[in-house]
Amino acid sequence: MTMDTKSAARDRVDLSVETPDRVQPTQAVLPRATPRTDWKTVLAPGIRPERIMSFAAFAIFFLSIAVRCTLVIHSPAYAQAPYGESLRVARSLVNHRGFSNPYLIPTGSTAHVTPVLPLLQAAILVLVHDGNTLRFALFFAAVLFTSVSWALLPIVAGELGLPVIMGFMAGTAGALSPTFFEMDGSWMPSTGAFALLLVIIVAARYKTSPTPRLGFAYGLICGLAMLIHATLALPIVGYCFFLQSTVQAKSSVARITRLGGPILAGVALVLLPWVVRNRIVLGHWVLLRSNAGFNFFLSNRDGALPDVDSNIFRKDEDVPNPYSSLSEAQLVRRLGEIAYNQRCWRMFTAWVREHPRQFVTLTVERLKLFWLPTRRTWRGAVGEELLAVLALGGSVLVWRYGQLPGRAVGIILLAYPVVYYFVEVHDRYRYPIRPILFLCSAIAVWELVLRLRDRLRSLQKDTNSA
Repeated sequence: MTMDTKSAARDRVDLSVETPDRVQPTQAVLPRATPRTDWKTVLAPGIRPERIMSFAAFAIFFLSIAVRCTLVIHSPAYAQAPYGESLRVARSLVNHRGFSNPYLIPTGSTAHVTPVLPLLQAAILVLVHDGNTLRFALFFAAVLFTSVSWALLPIVAGELGLPVIMGFMAGTAGALSPTFFEMDGSWMPSTGAFALLLVIIVAARYKTSPTPRLGFAYGLICGLAMLIHATLALPIVGYCFFLQSTVQAKSSVARITRLGGPILAGVALVLLPWVVRNRIVLGHWVLLRSNAGFNFFLSNRDGALPDVDSNIFRKDEDVPNPYSSLSEAQLVRRLGEIAYNQRCWRMFTAWVREHPRQFVTLTVERLKLFWLPTRRTWRGAVGEELLAVLALGGSVLVWRYGQLPGRAVGIILLAYPVVYYFVEVHDRYRYPIRPILFLCSAIAVWELVLRLRDRLRSLQKDTNSA
């Protein structure tokens, strides 16, 4: 074996075993670089990987803060007042009306939004009064959540067994690529991304060392994540099945119960107060949100369009949205939120039975818009298409680094968007998985760099031999 071959082998990862320093003789070895070797040789020789991850995370965090605060202060696009159902509920909390009134007019108690964001926003409303100061405070809080999310990518890469350089590349690219929706005053996009990355980090640690204590902590984080962004429930359920299936393959039923029980206990401890509150106040069992019927009917009806902007913000008709339509808001107040959503669900299912072809057409259009959102400029459109192509390639290449990163990424990309194939699409809804898309893109770029380097070395070797 020549020195060039040995050098190339050191830069490749062995996927056949979980322990990077020892190879099983009966298993095929794919030449890839171990994550630990990459951390030291690529970023900073002689420094411990954990410290490298910390340095990378802090650098990305402050870079993201600087870029976004500059936009918030100087760009007129961020001058509009914060909006959203959660902020309206937060104002009701401040006015001692409880979780209520998310729509155009006061409609009573609600479970239209999950409770974490209104509680956090209510705390800011108590400290800061209306005006420019409040607007900046809400935007800055969203910037903090966003910046922490991008800063977590090197840590996510390390926990998944990927080279930290991939997380650093993804986090830096995200820090330099601000969007308006991540600084949305409602906080939904930025907090959703933050919660999802926390779930991934703890799930990866639980996978490598499953203990009851860590399982309980994972359950708490999963419950909190679902109360921040309800759509995260689908990938969280997928992760729980993945983690328990790996334990089941190696352990007895008693051990599965001992490890799975704390996860369920943690989730139940977080969700139970909200569920009980909904039963007492609304008279029905509502696990997370009560707006399923409303969203499905609004997105699947005569004249419905696949994206939010075209479907809701229309001047040619009275869109049945209680957030903007006075007649619909009055109907919610008269029927009650639960009865209103049940009525909407019946109308949705009846429409699907009568118009199956239109429903399929809308679903296909929403799927396309979710992964390839429209942009006003050709540069924005090319950027989104490039991100989608690189992320697709990275989602395939990540399996070469093991089952843990492959399944962690695959579960998110398959499970998270499912709901948005059946309801109207918006950039805000895709944003929570945007850091994962950037991470997959970084994997694709890094693999391309390695292949080009190996190709250049091979050409240099041939030249020297000649």
